[in-house]
Parts: sequence; structure tokens; C-alpha cells
Amino acid sequence: MPKGTLVMNVTARDMDGVDLNAKISYSISSGDGLGIFSVNDRGSIHTLTQLDAESKDFYWLTLCAQDNAIVPLSNCVKVYIKVENENDNIPLTTKPVYYVNVTEGSSGKNDIIQLKAIDPDRNSTQKITYNIISGNLVGYFDIDPHTGVLKTTERKLDRENQAEHILEVSISDNGNPVLMSTTRVVISVLDINDNSPVFDQRVYKIQVPSTIHVNESIFQVHAIDNDDGENARITYSIKSGKKKNKFRIDSISGHIFMTKPLEADSEYEISVKAEDNGIPKKSQTTLVNIVFIPIAASSPNAPSILTKSTNNIVDLTENDKPGFLVTQILAVDEDNDQLWFNISGGNDGNHFYIGRDTGNVLLSKYLDYETQTFYNLSISVTDGSNTVHTTLFIKVVDTNDNVPQFTKEIYHVNISENIDEESVIMQLHATDKDEDKKLFYHLHATQDPSSLTLFRIDSISVESRSSSSIFYDIIDGNDNDSFRINPSTGVIVINNNVDYEMNKLFNLTIKGTNMASESSCQNIIVHVLDTNDNPPKFLENEYIGTISESANLGSYVQMVDDNKKRHLALNVHDPDVGFNGMLQYKIIDDLASNTFKIDSSTGAIKILRSLDYERNTNYSFLVSVSDMGKPSLYSNTKAHVIILVSNVNDCPPVFKTRDHNVTLFLPTFENVYVTQIAADDADNDIIRYDIVDGNNQECFQIHPLTGVLTTRNLEFNYNDYVLHVRASDGLYSTIILVNIKLLPVVNSNFVFQKKIYEFSAVENTTKVVTIGLTNVIGNTLNENVEYRILNPTDMFEIGITSGAIKTTGLIFDREQQDMYKLFVEAKSSSDDTGVHRATTSVYISVLDINDNCPLFVNMPYYASVSVGYTKGSVIMQVKAIDLDSGENGEVRYELRKGNGELFKVDRKTGELSIKQSIEGHNRKYDLTVAAYDGAVVTCSTEVPVQIKVIDRSMPVFEKQFYSVSVKEDVEMYSALFVSIQADSPLNRKLIYTTSSDNANQYFEIDYRTGSLSWVTIINFKMQCFYFSQRLE
Repeated sequence: MPKGTLVMNVTARDMDGVDLNAKISYSISSGDGLGIFSVNDRGSIHTLTQLDAESKDFYWLTLCAQDNAIVPLSNCVKVYIKVENENDNIPLTTKPVYYVNVTEGSSGKNDIIQLKAIDPDRNSTQKITYNIISGNLVGYFDIDPHTGVLKTTERKLDRENQAEHILEVSISDNGNPVLMSTTRVVISVLDINDNSPVFDQRVYKIQVPSTIHVNESIFQVHAIDNDDGENARITYSIKSGKKKNKFRIDSISGHIFMTKPLEADSEYEISVKAEDNGIPKKSQTTLVNIVFIPIAASSPNAPSILTKSTNNIVDLTENDKPGFLVTQILAVDEDNDQLWFNISGGNDGNHFYIGRDTGNVLLSKYLDYETQTFYNLSISVTDGSNTVHTTLFIKVVDTNDNVPQFTKEIYHVNISENIDEESVIMQLHATDKDEDKKLFYHLHATQDPSSLTLFRIDSISVESRSSSSIFYDIIDGNDNDSFRINPSTGVIVINNNVDYEMNKLFNLTIKGTNMASESSCQNIIVHVLDTNDNPPKFLENEYIGTISESANLGSYVQMVDDNKKRHLALNVHDPDVGFNGMLQYKIIDDLASNTFKIDSSTGAIKILRSLDYERNTNYSFLVSVSDMGKPSLYSNTKAHVIILVSNVNDCPPVFKTRDHNVTLFLPTFENVYVTQIAADDADNDIIRYDIVDGNNQECFQIHPLTGVLTTRNLEFNYNDYVLHVRASDGLYSTIILVNIKLLPVVNSNFVFQKKIYEFSAVENTTKVVTIGLTNVIGNTLNENVEYRILNPTDMFEIGITSGAIKTTGLIFDREQQDMYKLFVEAKSSSDDTGVHRATTSVYISVLDINDNCPLFVNMPYYASVSVGYTKGSVIMQVKAIDLDSGENGEVRYELRKGNGELFKVDRKTGELSIKQSIEGHNRKYDLTVAAYDGAVVTCSTEVPVQIKVIDRSMPVFEKQFYSVSVKEDVEMYSALFVSIQADSPLNRKLIYTTSSDNANQYFEIDYRTGSLSWVTIINFKMQCFYFSQRLE
């Protein structure tokens, strides 16, 4: 209720007469309503100010009535006043505007945001309701009227159709009267990669002038992706095409460059792929047909650019979409030559694209006025020999695509209760990145409607000033609008965050102008002081280095596989300076921190203790880094450091025992296994074994790598041998004594059933099979006989009690080894009978299967036939061999293709002969001869044979193909071991020459004998030379 409203009447009576003693005066003596209410002489209580039930909903007053007697009498009463609630507060949301993001294509009914409104009115029956009143024409969104939860509907959002939705939401308290406010929800639709790049042509057919140079752009493909950000960033690549290595493509701009010279009138076709960088990636391919056309080196007339296309000025807005036709560059050529257009400059960001053959300039990307306000493109036009230039000036027209931003989200102001009307209590400041930065302010909403009567805002904040007032402006040096100046007071304040790493100082030019347009300028240099606002950052997540175990203390760890032996450095980036940029490294491992130290200035790692490869082959630890600023900032990540200790040969081989004892039973055979010597080397070096002493008559031998000791010479002169076996790693060596005791065991009754066993095994099978059984006679019934192979091999094993010999599953190859000889021993021992021992020989032959096809030798096959050769004359002989045996290895020959009416081949010998006379010289015949083996399922091989018919007078080489190998250190002018012979049918003298281009660089031929010699020195591992000779 308004000020002065009657609350109630309180009446008192005085029993005195009607004189002054009965006249009553009223007053409020105390209570929390003192100053809020007043009372008049009639006892009427009125309000002194506007009441607010939300602030205080009741008051107590002490109301006193007093007469006007000389000695007045009074009486007081307590008055309770209850303030009834009225719907006088408008419900307001906690924010005037909400900004939220929603991903396009999201499934329906996803919560976006919950609006929260506050209504201070105290009425339990009033419920706040929410409703979308505008901006939702299609129905993409829905709001719960009671909870304020805004969510999407079943209709899927499409950012490419509409990137931003602005909803106007009403908030009503449903009271009496109904009070309502509105708020805005700005919904930005986030992009998903739902669009593939699209080329403006599915097939490009281009012509390239022959005057173009290598590594020069010949064409630019152009694709557009309607997505946003990384989803729309296109990467180009050449996927396939014949001779595609003659071209390369700029992955960003799509320019195709020629990398190798092209032949005139040649045609190429490559497949170009445009792929975006979204997840998952989408792509499209196009075919580029390239025709390389010949162009004259000079043309009489240069192209002429039409007047319309010179000094073009075009306006484009920020809303113009990629693919928009900007303009067309028109040019003519009096010679009627074909013209090619190109953007030669000013297109650093690839915002524009020009048709090479049409001159159409298209927009490739959205433009942003706030980033760049204009583009000055250089356009070139060429006919292949002459080039002319023009410029295209493109002005970007600003659109209102940026929202004004207040400098603060909340402003707090305290004012005095006795402030004068029209006093300025504060000034709001907002910014807008758009060109037209004129802003209009207005009060959008208030919770208390009466506030709108108490305050107002200057909509444009323009004040009148006298002609002597000075206006200040920053006219230069204000990079990134880092500062702003109060135009009236000249006070300079920071407008944006100032970063020392970007600008270390600003040179501001301040211009002061009065109302009479007189001005003056002054420079102000602002030095930016660095603060420790950048934590150090490792440039790599993992560092790997190496160091030798023999390195001296203080040596630095080196980079792996670095020929320059550079130090391994933990590279860290900290843009701060001074102490803020100085670094401190910490190794987070006790063992590593006691072994290594990191140089704080270079990040190099040096050793503090001696290393031992045999104890630690590598060290793996984490390193953190911090700067020395106050406070110190630490890196967000830790670097993983791996240091590999390289081994040096500092440990000798070690035998497990000092000596080795073994018994060798006689009789024995050559290559019989005696024992195996083994040593360990802590350096993991390769150990080689040899016998250095005690091996009289060379009776024993040892494998240098495995240490297997076997018999060699069976002429034993001693019963005991003491061999000194050495194990060496190349630098250090160790000797072990091997004591070999020879023990003859002869039992005439205990013998193998056969002196020699013969078995067989099939090649090319992994099946384990038993191939034969050996057994002894002369043993007792319960005698335990054990069998073993004296010369073990990986191919066979024997049953220790059965004597059965079986394969191990390893594959036999008869062509490599067709026979195996095993020595088998049977032995038993007991206290009663002693040692019984017998030996035998087992021969195992490998059975052949047809696993080899015939193989032609002495290739290639060339032959010359003089005109007039008689029927049956043998021209040449082809020969094939088959590594198989028996019928599998027998070879027969057939003429498969060619002139069977003129030639035939002998089935057994492979001789190629003439079936009838051949007429006409300088003709060639291409034959195909096949070689078959004699297996049931035959295998064959084919070889080409070329026969040339020559004139009778022409010389004929003895062979059509010669080959020779030489050592790489062959001396100059050394003759090659090859005999090149030719005959002249007319017995004329022959002259030998070489006809290959590069032959004379390496060889010299004796023109009389045909002998070849080296004439240069070459350093090579393997190189083949092919050249031809000529007879005259």
C-alpha cells in the first residue's frame, strides 16, 4: 500500500469533563514500527512508508493516550499490526540470458538446462510456470512448465540448417494479479561430422601447357564441407593413378604440382581424395584427367584482361556461404590461345578459389570481418608463354554476428538514502566486436515493479559538453584492443588481458581533440612486466638415451642412434623469463636420482656413479620440472626417461666347474658325441670354443659355437686324454680341463642283430613316424638295455628301451641331403655281469617326392638363323634340369607356342631344329618351349626362345648371350674372363664394338678379338651391367 494509508483507528476516553483535562493526545512511544507508522490526534494510525511483507510481515507498537491537564495522565496499549501479502514481486530467473550448447543430431528428449526463477512473494498457492513464447516455431525444444527443465524434442537439430536458436521464455507466478517476466536462452548447436566433403566437380578435365615448370601448380581441386571446425577442415591427397609419382598435392589448398617433366600430348589420370578431420573421418574422391598440351615458347600477343575485370572491387558479407560466386575475371587473346587463370598472391588462408579455365572466383571459406576486413588478390592470366596480372580487392562487409558483452556479470552499487534525484549512481560498460559498435541500453526486468519508477538508464550514454571539453582516443599501437581510454577523463585502463609473452611493450599514440576540432598527439610507452603465468611443459612425453657402462663420472647420456653423439636433453618450453623461466628438474626415483643428475640449464643428463651393465641394463624413471618463480609452477605432465646402458666387454667367460670328466666307450666312430662344454658370459658376448692342448693325434674336435665335443680321429694312443678347452669372448678367455677316459667294452655275444640297418623316410612331411627298429641279441631276459644315437641329429630320435628309430617332425629335403648315417649304441650294466655294449650303423635314405619342377639353365635363349638353312639343321639346344630323382627327375621337351610349322624341338635332347627352309631376313620368331618331368602328376616350366633370321653375309655370334662376374677390386684394364666369338659366313674380317650408351664408361673392347676390359675403378657391392655388342 502507498505511503499515508490508514491502517486502523484507536480511540481512548477520558471520564473528566469537557475541559482540557478531557482532551486526549495520541503518540507512539516505542515498538519496532516506530518510524514506520504515525498516529494523529484522532488516534488514526497511518503508514509513513511503503510496507513489504517479504521484508517484515508484522509490527508491534506501543500507543499512548495522554490528556492535557496540568498534571497529565496517560495510558498505553500494545498494538499488533499484521502486514498482509500481496502479489507485488515479479518472478525472475537467476540470469537474464542463458547460453548453452547442444550437439546436433542428438536423440530426442535430452535435458539442456534448468531455468531457476525466484519469487519472494509468500503465497503457497502461487506456482511459477515456464513457457516458450517465441523462437521455437519448428518445435525443436520443449520446457517443463513446472520444473523449468528445457529439453530437446524428437525433431533432430541440424547445425547446417540453423546454427543458433534464441528462445524467449516467459516466467509467470500465476498470482492475482498475474506477474510475469521473460528471459532468453541462446542455444548454440555444436557440429558433428555428418557431412562429407563435396568436390565442385566429380571429374576434372584439365589441360596443362608444356611451358609449365617442375614444382609449379598446374591445377587446384576444390571441395566444400558444410560442417564446422575440424569436421570441415579438408585434407587432400592423391590416392591412385598411373604415374601418380609425377604429381603431388598440397594437402591444405588442393593445389596439384608437377614433380617431374611431362611429355607433350601425354595424358594422365589420378584419383584425388578429400578427407575431413572429424571423427569418424568422411571423404570423397574425384578423378583428375590431365592432358599435357604443347605450347609454343613465344606467342605474338599477350592475353588482354577486359576493363570490367581490372581493379575489381567486390563486397562480400560474413554470411556468404562457401561456393558463392564472387566475380569472373574476363580476358581475351588475339591469337585465340587457350588461357589459364591463377590466384598468384593475397590468398594465404585459401579463402578463395579460381577456375583455371573459366576465371570464376569462388568463396572457399566463411569470412570473418573481425579477423580480416579486406583481401587484395593478385590474379594472373597466361596463354602458356605470356602472363598478365590484375588485382581483385574484396571488402568484407560486417554483419551483426557478435553479441554485446558487459565487462561484469554482476554489478553491486551502494547509494545513500538522501541521494539527489537524477544523480548518476554508476556507469555500465559493454563491448561489441562488430563494426557498428553503437550500443543501446535499457532496463529489461526488475523484481520489484516500483524499481522502474526509482531508476532509469541513459539508453546511449551521450552527454553534452562545452567546446572546451577534450575528447581522448587511442589512435595507434593498441594491439588487440588491450587498452581503452575514458574519452572524457583520459584515464587509461586495461581492456583485455595483457600477456607478456605476446607483447612486451606497447607504444600507444593518444590523440586529444576539443570541440573546435583542434587536436594534439602524445606517445605513451607501456612496459609489460612478466608474471609467472606459464607452467613449464615437456616437449615430448618420452625420452630415450644411451650411455656406456665404461663412461667416466660426469659423462652425459647420449641420444639413441645418433651418429653425431649429441647429448640427450629433456626439452622443456616455458615462455616466461628470468627466474620465472628458470627450470628445476626432479628425478622421481631413488635409485635413478642417486645415479643421474639433470643439468637445469640444458636438460642434459649426466652420471654421478659408475654403471654396471651386468647389474642394470637400463634405467626407467619419471622426471618432473618446475620453474623458479614465486610461486613455482610445475609441469602438468611428467616425462618418462629410459636410459639404456650399453655393454662393454669387461667380464671373462665363466665355467660352472673347473674341470669336466667324461667316459668314452670303445669301439666308437667318427663324429660321435662325447660331451658339451658350456660357459656363461655376463656381457652376453658370443663365446667361441677351441682345444688348445692335450689333443694328441687330433682325436677330438669341438664345435666353435655350441661347444659340442665329438670324435675326429679314431687312432687313440692313450687310455686317458686331458683336453685344455678354451672359451673366449674375443677379449677374455678361460680354460677348462676335460678329462676323457677311454674304456674298451667288447662282448662277443652281446651284439646287434644286424651289422648295418637300412631304413627310409619320406621328404616334405612333418608327421612323426617310426622308420625302423634296432635290437640286440645275447642279452638276458631281465637285462635292462638302453639305446642311444652316438652322433645325435635333430632329425631322428631313438627309443631308449625299445631301440625304435623315429622322425622328429622336422622336414627332410632329399635335394639337400638324401642319406643320413647314424651310429647306434646299446648298453647295459649290472654289478654281476658288468658293462655290456654293442654298436651298429644305420643308413637312412630319403625318398623322393615330385617337389621340384624342371629348371631351365643357360638362359636367356637367343639364336640366329641365316637365310637358306636346310631342313633338319640344329639351331640351338635348350636344357632343363630337375632336382628330383627317378622318373620325377626325367625331363622331356615340347614346343608349346610359336611357329610349329617352321621349328621343332627334340623331346629328349632339347635340340631346336628347322622343319623347312626359312625365307626372308630381318625377321624374328618368338617361341615358347616347355619342359615336363616324368612324374605321375607332371610339373612343367616354360621359357621363351627368340630366333632371328639374318642375311647369309651377316656375322653370327657363337652365343647370343654372355655373362661374367668380376670382383669389385678388379684392376683397371683387366681383361674379363669371357670369350666372345663370332663367325663370318663369307670369311671376312670382323670388327667388334659396343652399342649400349653406358658401356664405354666401364668397358673397352678389342675391335679385333672382342676381348672386354675394365677402364675405370668402381666401388660397389653388387651391380649388373647389360650392354650389347655389334659386329661390322
